[in-house]
Amino acid sequence: MEAKEAVSCGFANGIVDDLGDSDWFDLSKIPTIAKLCNTDARTLTNAKKQFIMARDLEEIEKVIDGEAVALVDSWMDKDFATKVATFM
Repeated sequence: MEAKEAVSCGFANGIVDDLGDSDWFDLSKIPTIAKLCNTDARTLTNAKKQFIMARDLEEIEKVIDGEAVALVDSWMDKDFATKVATFM
């Protein structure tokens, strides 16, 4: 899915082409993000795993439970098949 399509479908709020030149996001104010943007994918993945492991497991379980309820609610919607077909 292209970024423009994700925005049009409501999966994203907008598109940022270049964080360094963005009016709403100044990388110089957050040096760690600038460093992360120039890091290889394996390092980012490992950092993300560490952040997740450091979080409160109860909070993670709440989020997962909420996502599961939303997913089941979507499946149970009478228009689910039509909406999926339209999306595809």
